[in-house]
Amino acid sequence: MIFEKPSTQLPIVFTVQSKKRYYCRDAVCEFVFNQGAVPVNPFRLYGYFLADRVDRDLVRQANNNLIRNRRTTCRN
Repeated sequence: MIFEKPSTQLPIVFTVQSKKRYYCRDAVCEFVFNQGAVPVNPFRLYGYFLADRVDRDLVRQANNNLIRNRRTTCRN
């Protein structure tokens, strides 16, 4: 779904899936885009824990921070 104005504000959807469905991460993002929203997916943001280049808890903390920040800016 493409909107006429690039400045159109789209809803943000935080998407996750289990490691058993990791291979579906692109399909999940595609689905959200096709629904007219922006997918925020931790597997797409940082790869799969940045291939263990940093502590996994740091990546988890970063994801939690994104959720927390989104909740404070959401007005619905």
